[in-house]
Amino acid sequence: MQPTFLPWIGYFDLIDRVDAFILLDDVQFQKQSWQQRNKIRTPKGLEWLTVPVITKGRFGQRIIDVEIRTDSFPDKHLKAIVQHYRKAAYFETFYASFAQLIKHAAATQSLCELNILLIKWFCQEIGIHTDLIRSSQVEPDGARSERLVHLMRHFRATEYLSPQGSREYLLDDALIFEKAGIRVTLAQFNHPTYEQVYSPFQPFACILDLFLNHGLASLVLFGPDALSHYHFNRCKTMKALSINMHKIGNGHPVYIIAEMSANHHHDYEQAVGIIEAARAAGANAIKLQTYTPETITLDCDSEAFQLTGTLYEGRTLYDLFKETYTPWEWHAELKRKAEKVGLDFFRHHLIILPLIS
Repeated sequence: MQPTFLPWIGYFDLIDRVDAFILLDDVQFQKQSWQQRNKIRTPKGLEWLTVPVITKGRFGQRIIDVEIRTDSFPDKHLKAIVQHYRKAAYFETFYASFAQLIKHAAATQSLCELNILLIKWFCQEIGIHTDLIRSSQVEPDGARSERLVHLMRHFRATEYLSPQGSREYLLDDALIFEKAGIRVTLAQFNHPTYEQVYSPFQPFACILDLFLNHGLASLVLFGPDALSHYHFNRCKTMKALSINMHKIGNGHPVYIIAEMSANHHHDYEQAVGIIEAARAAGANAIKLQTYTPETITLDCDSEAFQLTGTLYEGRTLYDLFKETYTPWEWHAELKRKAEKVGLDFFRHHLIILPLIS
């Protein structure tokens, strides 16, 4: 994929789905394309943010050679972003860092550097750990599909995941990939609907729109497969850690924690049975929730504390937690029972009101 300016979320979804993502920085620049502009959400709909570049007398220049005409353009962009996103949920959290980065990137006077620095920053913030590689580091031969095959062979890749927009020429060039033993797959991406500053929702804004509205949860909104890709990619870069005798990390078995919650129905023997069943099922640990009704809510029957639309219709939160909590006097003995059968023991503390008071 070409390094584009503030890409849309489908671009990042593609990065997240592959082992290596090649940035085609040595292909021909296209004026007024996504390479130098993208859209933000405004009350009027989607409006352009464009990076001014030098094109006169430079027809046919490569993306890597395109110079930014003035490095002061971020001031105009940032003014628009403040105007339209200052009420976004994560504006205060991330705006300052983004503003600092785009000014620094613009100072390189290179459109390619600007785009790649921004892409890397969003990947890092959202939690995408795919390797980003510049095609100019390889200097592939040929045109279009031949170049792609050259790159694939260089990195010993066996499958090429492509955006839908390339369908037509990939079908035309199918034989080239087939002869090279490379499988071609067209990525499917269903654009999610999410909360924006303005209504109604409009898709296909740049990544900044999703990020300022949803922060670090942005990757989860990419689609149903995103979480599995996220956890897989995190595991590839995660350092191993130990819990008792268990090693956790890349190359080690999955560490399974069973949740007891309120499933004991206030029957101690049933709680012990849950521990034994968890061990028999292959769990490595058991987790209890540590609270009493008094530590998590108020004994109050006002409307705000009434339960509606559930199995506990007409009852209060206090009644619910009184029925479901695990008595604290059980905990020490349950810990001994867990350790006796070979389970690690965790307690999740839900103690709120005493801390507030």
